[in-house]
Amino acid sequence: MRHVMLLALVFCVQRPLCADTVTLRDGTPLPGTVERLVFERKGARKTLAREQFREVRLGPDGDAVRLDDGELVSGRLVSLTVRSEKGVGTHRRDTLASALIAKTEDELRAVYRARKAKIKAGDADAYYALAAWCRENGLKLQAREMATRCLETVPRLELSVLAHSLLGHELKDGKWVDPADPLRRPDDTTVYQKIDPALLRMWNELSAEYRKALAEKTKAARAEIKTTLGEPYEKARTDYQSKKDQLDNMLSQKRELQREIRRDRNRSYSDDDSEDRRRDRLRRNRRQLDRLEARLPKLREASDKATKDYLKTGVAAKSALDKAKSQASARQEKLTVAISRIERILVLNRKLTEAQMRAIFEDAIK
Repeated sequence: MRHVMLLALVFCVQRPLCADTVTLRDGTPLPGTVERLVFERKGARKTLAREQFREVRLGPDGDAVRLDDGELVSGRLVSLTVRSEKGVGTHRRDTLASALIAKTEDELRAVYRARKAKIKAGDADAYYALAAWCRENGLKLQAREMATRCLETVPRLELSVLAHSLLGHELKDGKWVDPADPLRRPDDTTVYQKIDPALLRMWNELSAEYRKALAEKTKAARAEIKTTLGEPYEKARTDYQSKKDQLDNMLSQKRELQREIRRDRNRSYSDDDSEDRRRDRLRRNRRQLDRLEARLPKLREASDKATKDYLKTGVAAKSALDKAKSQASARQEKLTVAISRIERILVLNRKLTEAQMRAIFEDAIK
């Protein structure tokens, strides 16, 4: 029995910690592993194990948890249980400032296997959704496997283009080919030779033009977010740090005065001069301590307000950047579909005017 307990203890000590970082309200970082959380939504509390979530967002007006299937659930965080080098501890919401979840590759593979097992045979949308999730989380082999399974179901055109693009395939002569395949036959340009050269040139020029337009649009959106939200965030961060430093300095002064008062209170002198000096010092330190304690509530209130403003602007900036990133990704996928759609129309020897091509492209990046 003693050997079993010893082995269990060794296992617990050697179990690797993840790169999660929980930051307390006083600014203290707590690196370790967020093992579970308690979340309240519409009055009902639910405990989520680590494998059930991948992101935690804390905000002054409410919190959110992103589940491992991608769904973002809003509500109120009750507590987090963190395993660190110091042991396992549960932290209430009012003691937390932020929480960053960083799952290991083994954990991501476990989530992948669980999601894969739930997919019904022939569900092309689910295969592609899991492939995109794998690509986002760095599981390249699994992403290729799911994208290939998606194509095997013969999905609709848009989904087929996205799956081929994820695999890095290129459309040549109306057929998708893998440029990395060493066994593929040399490209046959006879199909493109049948297309009107003017239309082919227009398609290539417009494709490049709208790729550039999308890149500029994405860059402008990020710049606008940094201007409208980045500056207030930096201002709030500076104010938060300034108020925190002032409060820390005042608390340090208070502790030092209390130590001096205790020391003088427990000390006595035989000669009158030394005793008088002790009493004068004690009165002076008590007056100074009273002044500090009178100023502390106002400074604490200012520090709490600065902290809330800092967290609020940080959450707003991150949410805006996440939204812009999601929109840019969606537009990029729609633009890829639009380019492929026009190419197929031209391969079928159908005519398109410049206005019609532009309408397809504009719809993709709007």
